[in-house]
Amino acid sequence: METITCEDHFRLGCDCRKQKDYAQAANHFRNAIALDPFYAAAHAELGAALIGLAGKAKGVLPEARRALETALQLDPEDGWSELFLTNLFQRTGEIPEAEKYFKSVLARWPNLGIAHIHYGLFIDEHFKDYTRAKFHLKKAVALGPNDDGSLYSLGMFLCRHSRIKEGERFLKRAAELGHAHASHILNRQFEYVPKLQRWQICVECGSLLNARESWWCNECGADLRIKPYQLAHEYQFEPRFRRQALPR
Repeated sequence: METITCEDHFRLGCDCRKQKDYAQAANHFRNAIALDPFYAAAHAELGAALIGLAGKAKGVLPEARRALETALQLDPEDGWSELFLTNLFQRTGEIPEAEKYFKSVLARWPNLGIAHIHYGLFIDEHFKDYTRAKFHLKKAVALGPNDDGSLYSLGMFLCRHSRIKEGERFLKRAAELGHAHASHILNRQFEYVPKLQRWQICVECGSLLNARESWWCNECGADLRIKPYQLAHEYQFEPRFRRQALPR
């Protein structure tokens, strides 16, 4: 009977993670580590798989943190483990730790577009620093002018901050390059009309829409418009969050 090596488990784990089967991926990476405890890449991939699993399984983040920190001990030059840790610390609310690892990744890889994207969105969410966030998102686009993900992220960021026309320009470029979600957003944008003013809560995130100045939710960026034929039937279906009356 042919023996399965740690490399075999690692390869199978990577295949499962690409298919978003995070539970099976984690098992393969654990098996690879059992066969070779000093396999840094397996520790790193185990941490990444467990972060992916965190939405469906509770209590996996401590193991993910141990795996990623072990990967860095075994390979201090492993920038991907640092990037995975930024995701983990945001999930656990450890914002200063997340920022520390973001800065380390950007110092190591100043021309890595994906790092600038995530750092820009991180700054926007946790520090509300529009200027710094825009700088990093535009840097990502400058590094990858044909990267649909960078264009989409910058476009949505600008739309969330009421820079609709500027944001649409980047969304159009992302859609032309094949970004499906960008195409969906643009189709809705051109087909929709303003919602009736009696809608007072975002059906996507549940936030109150006080003194709405644009058709985008300031909290989650959702498009707050409906198609004309829905105007007469907008209350037929209950939205994800119950409607609430604004305090008088």
